[in-house]
Amino acid sequence: MMVLYQEPYQVPAEPLRADVTAYQAWKHLVWELALQMDTKANQRLHAFDKKKTTRKASSLRKRWR
Repeated sequence: MMVLYQEPYQVPAEPLRADVTAYQAWKHLVWELALQMDTKANQRLHAFDKKKTTRKASSLRKRWR
């Protein structure tokens, strides 16, 4: 489900994998962006249906390992 009217966001460009520090920092930024988007979506869904908010961060973590 896509929740419309999200705040604008910008995905940072992926650095070269040879630069390990920059690549890990980029992965962290993308991870934080995903968590923020998930939190916003859950808050908006909760506002619609008044059900308990849930976070599925464990499924996101598996994707990044």
